Amino acid sequence: MNMSTKTQLEQIAYNHATAMMLSERGSHENGYSAYLYLCELAEKNEDPNEPLPDDISAWGPFENWNLLEVLNQIDCEADALIPMLESVLTLAHKGIVQSAIDCALDSDMNLLDLKEMVEKGSELEQAETAGGGYAA
Repeated sequence: MNMSTKTQLEQIAYNHATAMMLSERGSHENGYSAYLYLCELAEKNEDPNEPLPDDISAWGPFENWNLLEVLNQIDCEADALIPMLESVLTLAHKGIVQSAIDCALDSDMNLLDLKEMVEKGSELEQAETAGGGYAA
């Protein structure tokens, strides 16, 4: 459990990881906020078997887990999600760069289809893996 300031990408991963663990997050507006609250509780408490607070519940398979077990699992899940999110951004970047090289980008960036850029980036990455490279 690490309460250091998280990047927006990390916050997205922690928000999702917390949602995978908690069925009820109390009055917290999102999973990341609930995660920070649980971290604060864990830092203040010296009992390693401290249960989750009454207003926060874990999903069925985890309902008997204590606070530290839940936080450790959230950390593990988020740590697994972050590289996947980063890879999506890398694919989008590759797609945008190749589209710029191909002069295929619309001058109105509001029309940029990031899903399409991820697809293009994925195709480029597959071609690179097969021995190709960027096609200028």
